[in-house]
Amino acid sequence: MKRSPTVNQACVALAFLAVTAPAALAADAPGQLRALFDEQWEFRLAEDPLFATNAGDQRYGARLPSMAPEDFARREAFARRVRAQLEALDASALSPSDRVSRDMLVRELTHEIAGYEFGSYRIPLNADSGFQTDFADIPNRMPFR
Repeated sequence: MKRSPTVNQACVALAFLAVTAPAALAADAPGQLRALFDEQWEFRLAEDPLFATNAGDQRYGARLPSMAPEDFARREAFARRVRAQLEALDASALSPSDRVSRDMLVRELTHEIAGYEFGSYRIPLNADSGFQTDFADIPNRMPFR
């Protein structure tokens, strides 16, 4: 049975992609890493408005962190997804400093995920930490206009 030229072209294109795609992805590993860092940073700012204010980002200054069960589930799912994407990056295509940064974020996310698995979010307050301790320092960190 003779294939049509379109089928032959599609087969050649798929074979070409199968050979070149891994190299193209590895070549862009630094760009993918930066995009993941940016995504993780923006997520953290949006999820923790007090941290955002402390970091100098006033976009979330009118909010407090939400502590509902669905918020914790969303944060855990995000941490798992970003960690998987970081681990899937070709580390050999990264500079030594990018590898260290990647490994540090993987470690941070692994620690965060372990906290969700353990349930440490169920104990959000103690004598010296918790979102409630930030209130006294808000005037020092937030520009009142």
